[in-house]
Amino acid sequence: MRRLGYQFGLLGTQPTDREDSLRRLITRMQEAPKTIVFTVRLIARQDWSTSLPLFRFALVNSNQDKVWSSSQVDFECGEKDVNCQIGLKETGQPVAFPLFVPPRTPSPPMLPFITDTMQTLKLLVRIGNHEEPVEFDLRTL
Repeated sequence: MRRLGYQFGLLGTQPTDREDSLRRLITRMQEAPKTIVFTVRLIARQDWSTSLPLFRFALVNSNQDKVWSSSQVDFECGEKDVNCQIGLKETGQPVAFPLFVPPRTPSPPMLPFITDTMQTLKLLVRIGNHEEPVEFDLRTL
C-alpha cells in the first residue's frame, strides 16, 4: 500500500491523472479480502470408524489479541468414503478468520487484526481441552 502511495505522488500534475489513479486505488481497497484463510489438512488419520474430538482454531497477533475462527472445520468422512478421505489429506479444509475486528474502545469502527508492522503471528489449535500453538515469523513470508 505504501508503494502505491508513492506512485500516486509521482503521477503527472494533471488533476485527471490523480483522480483516475485514486479511483482505481479505492476500488482495489474495497475489493480487498476481508478474511485470513488457512488450509488445514488431515494427513495421518488411519481409523475412519471413530469420531475425532472437536477442533477449534484461533489467531493471536503480536499484541496478544486473540480471534477465533469464523468457520468450523469438518474432518469427518465415512469409513468407506475414499474421495472425502483423500480430499482432507490433499486439499484440506479452509479455516477463516476476520481480517478486521471491533476495537476495544468505541472508535475507530474496525481495526485490522494483522498489520504490516507485526513480526509474529500465532495459530492456536485446540483439540478438546488441549491447545497447541504454531508460530509464524511474518518477516520471512
